[in-house]
Amino acid sequence: MGFQRSTNNNIGPIKAKVELFKVAFKEEFKIGDHFALAYVKGIGTEIHKNGNKLKTINGLDFKQALFGIWFCEKPADEYLRNGMLRKN
Repeated sequence: MGFQRSTNNNIGPIKAKVELFKVAFKEEFKIGDHFALAYVKGIGTEIHKNGNKLKTINGLDFKQALFGIWFCEKPADEYLRNGMLRKN
């Protein structure tokens, strides 16, 4: 739903990239796991788990859709967004 909202229900152009993103989170989560998402200009969105790079997804379009899930007027989780912005 987050990608649908952040793309105004036009997920088609990035659908394959969203599927790649999902693959990065297929492993079981353990208490204490730490994930980091970062956009590196000219490279793409890097996904790290516990300090290890899992995947890089190319394209500014994917970065905008991904970060748009939280950093938009109606974020998927306002409490999480505020925490990310250190407003809690």
